[in-house]
Amino acid sequence: MAILFVRNKSLEGMSSKETAAYIDHQMTNAGAAHPLFPNDVKERIHEHSKGIAASINTLCKRALLDAATRDQKLVELANVDRAAKEPY
Repeated sequence: MAILFVRNKSLEGMSSKETAAYIDHQMTNAGAAHPLFPNDVKERIHEHSKGIAASINTLCKRALLDAATRDQKLVELANVDRAAKEPY
C-alpha cells in the first residue's frame, strides 16, 4: 500500500512554491549570478508545466533562449508563452 501511494505521489507535479524553488535551485547550480526568472514568470512556468520537472526544464531552457535572442536581461511572460507553444 505504501509503495502504491509513493508511486502515485511521484506522478503528481510540484506545487507552485516547489516549482519556484526548483527553478531557483537549478539556476544557482548553473552559476547564474542573479535571478533571471521573476516570480510571475515562475508562476507561468508552473501553470504550463503542471509542476513536472522535465517540462519545467524544457520551458526554462526555451524561454531563456527566446529571451537571449531578444537581448533581454530577464525572462518575461511572453518568452514563456512562446516557449510553451513549441511541442515538447
